[in-house]
Amino acid sequence: MIKCERVRFSKKTVTTINQINKIKDIKVASTRKVKKKNPEIVFRDGKPVAVILNIEEYQEILEQLEDIEDLKVLEKMRKKPVKFRRLEEFLKEYSPSV
Repeated sequence: MIKCERVRFSKKTVTTINQINKIKDIKVASTRKVKKKNPEIVFRDGKPVAVILNIEEYQEILEQLEDIEDLKVLEKMRKKPVKFRRLEEFLKEYSPSV
């Protein structure tokens, strides 16, 4: 067990390394136990620079982005005219590399 100490210098309380390590351990343990549903925004110099999300939310966002990309490709494909060929014509041009 880590011993917590407080040292006084000229009426100021100084936190020791042991206390800092214990606080870090408590923070890590508490984040493992609690699943946060809301994203956390990380600020640097008062500006948002990063977001911390639950991994399931992140994966869901990636899937939605993939779906949007697929829909854009499908829309482009639908705008192109469809050309049909006879099977015989296709087979003449088709040469399997097997």
